[in-house]
Amino acid sequence: MIQKEDIRHYWDEFYANSVKRPPTYPSQFAAFVAGEIPEKSPIVEYGCGSGRDTEFFASLGHEILALDGSASAIERCLKYSDGRATYLHTDVANSKMLLKDFISRHESVVLYARFFLHAIPEEEEDGFLKILSELLKPSSLVAFEYRTREDVESEKSFGDHFRRFLDHSAFCNKMAASGFEVLYQIKGRGLAKYKTEDAEVGRIVCRK
Repeated sequence: MIQKEDIRHYWDEFYANSVKRPPTYPSQFAAFVAGEIPEKSPIVEYGCGSGRDTEFFASLGHEILALDGSASAIERCLKYSDGRATYLHTDVANSKMLLKDFISRHESVVLYARFFLHAIPEEEEDGFLKILSELLKPSSLVAFEYRTREDVESEKSFGDHFRRFLDHSAFCNKMAASGFEVLYQIKGRGLAKYKTEDAEVGRIVCRK
């Protein structure tokens, strides 16, 4: 069984060895979400990675708290950030108080996570959803994008690392069972294309 420490070590090495500046344009998902949420909504991003989408949302005037379990990722984000976003190193288990504090200062927030759920073990996902169910205020929005089971055999641009391919229909049901109204969901290709890779992904937008 894969260990969380092994996943963390992989991403620490990945971001420590990344030499290119993050893209100055957002992911397809971030561009989509930007059009679905109220202007200047406060955002919490889990699994911010290079900070690419974080900086995009910040440039639109959103207050954003960006979290990642990789210390190397956060160091890299801070290196290239223009200072409008807040970056913090934490894992899901230790993020609860950070999230609670951020939420306490706003009527509602947007919880954003791209390619985060499939990068954590299922038991960590369960704990994550439990935290969101407990802490998010009514009318808060949640937006997720993740790889689906149909993507298992697809070409991967970034090699062989831990990926947990989600059952899209089952996850939609899981969100509903966790107290969220599913506002939008889709599964398919063409949503997260990168060079020659065209991943099969699921997207879901929910309201608490």
